[in-house]
Amino acid sequence: MMFCIMSFCIVSCFVWTPGRVAAAFATGLDQSHGGDYDAFEDQVCKFFKALRDCDIDPFVIVDGGSDYTDKKFETLKERAQSRINRANSLSMGLQGSGGVLPTLIKHVFKQVLSSLKVPFAQCICEADQDIASLARSWNCPVLSNDSDFYIFDIQAGFLPTSHFHWQKVSVQRGSSIRYIPCKLYTTTSF
Repeated sequence: MMFCIMSFCIVSCFVWTPGRVAAAFATGLDQSHGGDYDAFEDQVCKFFKALRDCDIDPFVIVDGGSDYTDKKFETLKERAQSRINRANSLSMGLQGSGGVLPTLIKHVFKQVLSSLKVPFAQCICEADQDIASLARSWNCPVLSNDSDFYIFDIQAGFLPTSHFHWQKVSVQRGSSIRYIPCKLYTTTSF
């Protein structure tokens, strides 16, 4: 049996991270009342500390999300309508309807990145192509929750956030090297 995603221990490298990973930090936070920014900041700080503890140098690309060709316009409208519906349900006390990311979450994320001196860039449009190109150029993996990265030929691989256990920093047996257990996908393992 062949596995396309293999177990991997990441240490001492450079990782390109799309800014939309910020949504992952909001998981478990109170999204019903339009904030919880302090808890969000705490999660982001812990994440980047875990990376630094493992000598992982991140670079974050904040996705602009827009596209001048309007080919994603319908998708953007559907997502906006979904957010409106979830917010409406939350306002009526229906907790099981999912969360709504606070309005300023991207701004707060960039402020935290600045305060932690984590390098980042803001893309005006969709960033996937740029992230893949930079990752290939620098030979480093991409950490993301975007399944689009499965199709890009990134030699260093793609790290799905669902399999990136940054809260479980481990120490390699017989050494003091710290690593983050994760799963790595490469097109060559396909």
